[in-house]
Amino acid sequence: MQEVEKGWHASLSLAYDRAGLGTVLRHKSHHGPLRVQKVLYPEGDGVCHTLLLHPPGGIVGGDQLQVQAYLGEKSHVLFTNPGANKWYRSEHRQACQQVRLHVGPQAALEWLPQETIFFDGCQAQMAMEVELEPGAAMVGWDILCFGRRHSGEAYSQGRARTSLSIRRQGSLVLLDRARFEAQEPIMKSLTGLDGHTVMGTLVACGEGLTKEVLADCRSIQAGDQDRTGITLMDGIFIARILGDSSETAKLWFTALWHALRPTLMGRPAENPRIWRT
Repeated sequence: MQEVEKGWHASLSLAYDRAGLGTVLRHKSHHGPLRVQKVLYPEGDGVCHTLLLHPPGGIVGGDQLQVQAYLGEKSHVLFTNPGANKWYRSEHRQACQQVRLHVGPQAALEWLPQETIFFDGCQAQMAMEVELEPGAAMVGWDILCFGRRHSGEAYSQGRARTSLSIRRQGSLVLLDRARFEAQEPIMKSLTGLDGHTVMGTLVACGEGLTKEVLADCRSIQAGDQDRTGITLMDGIFIARILGDSSETAKLWFTALWHALRPTLMGRPAENPRIWRT
């Protein structure tokens, strides 16, 4: 029980390669409670759907989780998970999750997790670093929920920090950082969350992102009560949503993904099976 009292220290390392017309998981190693729950091929051998699992079911103070993956040349991997990421109340101890993803030449990465829930009193830090080699493409999103509004659970205490950095051939092309402290004005101000409890960000990079693709994506509607915005600058596509429903945010992001994937990755989108369970 000593390790649980101090928090889980867990890591997962993965490496993928192209084999013929398919993508295979060549290497897998882990320490502590981080696992690959399942590798699936619902689209055929070309795309490896990988389900990541944290068996304890939630992240608490003191937990230190690390995921790293290398996608070899021309490989194609879609990551998701079986349920919401939950960051629980902490007694003043910070919990951290760090993800490092290296996307090889002409490889394709899709990082499509379920929603992240920050419970009242959490002390959370999430960081993701993505390295893109020539010809690589990626789509990734995060849907952040502050408390559980529909269950009457507020986010009135605590802190959540997020960071996303993307490098293309070694050069930094995007750095997106945010800090959400429950008692700070950002949670209620018009220039912050404006009292909303769900915020999502989708980022896409790769060849073929044009003004026409941007226009098609901007025509996709979200919920009537949601605020959305989409930009395309220097080959980086960013979509954001602010509202009160993680389901609505996910539906909008999924529709954008369906619009973006044929251009970025040369194939239509197919939702992971785990989303239907």
